[in-house]
Amino acid sequence: GGLGASVAGSQPWWVAAAWWVLLAAAAALLVPARWPGVLGVAAAAVLVVGLSAHTRRRFGGMTGDVLGAASELGVTAVLVVLSAAL
Repeated sequence: GGLGASVAGSQPWWVAAAWWVLLAAAAALLVPARWPGVLGVAAAAVLVVGLSAHTRRRFGGMTGDVLGAASELGVTAVLVVLSAAL
């Protein structure tokens, strides 16, 4: 239930996958060394999918707090990979 459930169920799975591919392509074009940006986006995608699967088992679905945590987790993953690589 909650606002997160209505947002999570409003898009098919392939829309999220398309956004991740678009972000990885943008990272490949915009980050000078290329691979750190793509690796950061891939790490963020894996962590967010893992968080989503975990919260589906624990809470039975999405909440607004889970969406916020997913956003923060993704940004943190990209920043950690870029700071380690550049």
